[in-house]
Formats: sequence, C-alpha cells, structure tokens
Amino acid sequence: MSQGDNIPLACFVYDFVLFFLFYYNTVVVGSTSGTFKLLGELLHHLEAYEASAPSAHSLPDFLAWVQRRTVGQGAGPAMSEPEIRQASHAEGNIMLTILITYLYRYAKHYGKKALADSSLSTLDEFSFLATLRFRGDLTKSELIHLHLLELTSGIEILKRLEKKGFVEVFPDPADRRSRRVRISYAGAAALDAIMPQMNQVARIVSGNLGPEGLTRLMPLLHQLNAFHSVIHQEDRQSELETITEKYLS
Repeated sequence: MSQGDNIPLACFVYDFVLFFLFYYNTVVVGSTSGTFKLLGELLHHLEAYEASAPSAHSLPDFLAWVQRRTVGQGAGPAMSEPEIRQASHAEGNIMLTILITYLYRYAKHYGKKALADSSLSTLDEFSFLATLRFRGDLTKSELIHLHLLELTSGIEILKRLEKKGFVEVFPDPADRRSRRVRISYAGAAALDAIMPQMNQVARIVSGNLGPEGLTRLMPLLHQLNAFHSVIHQEDRQSELETITEKYLS
C-alpha cells in the first residue's frame, strides 16, 4: 500500500483523537495540559504501524496492534479481540453523532443562503408550508409534531406564517375545540418562488455521493429515522438509561 493509501486512516485517527482529547480535557478535566503530548505519542504509534503492518489497514487492526505493542510497558493487561472491536464500535458511534451534527449545520447554512431574499424567514417556515402543500390541511398539533418541534415553538412559527398571510387557520369540523391549518394561495406562491433555490440546496447537501452513493445511504438513514421515531413517540420524556435499556439491550 502506498503512502497515499494510508491517509484516510491517519486522518481519521488524528481528527477523532484530537476532538476527543480536547473535549475530555477542557470539559471533563478543565485543562488541555498533556493533550498534544498524548496525541504525539499516538501519531508515533500510527507511523510505526503503517510502516510495519500488513497492507490492509483498519482502525480495529490499529487498536489491536497498539495494544500488543504497549502491553508489558505499564499499559495493563491486553484487551481481547472482542473488547477491541467493542471499543472501535463505540468510537464509530461517536463519529456518527459528530458527522450527523456537521451535516445538519451544513444544510442549515445552505438553507439560510437560499432564504436570504425570500419572504420566508426560516427553514421551519419553509418546511411547514411544504408539508401543508403536499399533505393537505392538518391540525396545528399534527403539523408541529411532524416537524419534531415543541408545541410552543411550532405555534410561534404558525403565528408568523398566518401574519404573513401564508396559512389559513379554521375550526376542525370533527372537533370544534381543535384548529386546522392549510396553505393559502399566497403561501403556495411563496413556496413556488423558493423551490428552485431549495432544490439547489438539496443537491449541494447530497454532495458528490452520486446515485449509487445515495442508493446505499438512504436505507440506512431510513432505518435510523424509524428507530428514533418510535422513541420520540413513545419515550420522548424518558431518561437516557431507560431508552438504552428498552431499545438497545
């Protein structure tokens, strides 16, 4: 394997460890003292691993290699292969959370650019109108819950849209205590005006995955969304320990 082929593993290890050490030392310990010394030691191990290990490099293999190399040097008993795999899996969970957060922020940034010259102020206003356009009228609570928002936040969005004349609120024929919402002609016009820019945002967010990449990614995203949707509906107020025990044990 050429030196260029080793870059992804090195970059992943460097980025992950730098983030973790900085977070741990600043948030947990309260100091960055020793962070970069430890990072330097890790990169020294990585350099030696890439020079001596077989060509098929991977993070679990690297962790196992470091464990074998450091055992007997005050590092404690060697980890078993399942323990190493479990540690790698935990790191993958952390990286998934970080990357999803990054993607959300990228998408939000592009969305704000699209709305810069629009009569819509926020992405939530856009998504409310888009939902009403394609799903028809809904009760206020139905619309708000579809967007995973708190009731008070959703009501404020609806008030802004109603003030702009983009939605119409009317009594629910099936329940006079409830109010339904539908998109107005002005709201539909505002939505149509911004759709080209939002389609451009969608293209940018999907990046260079291409059709094959999207085909592989979408089932995994749908799987994660379905998993969290059940928790959101049934255990939204539960503690983390309860959620972990109920859904991941």
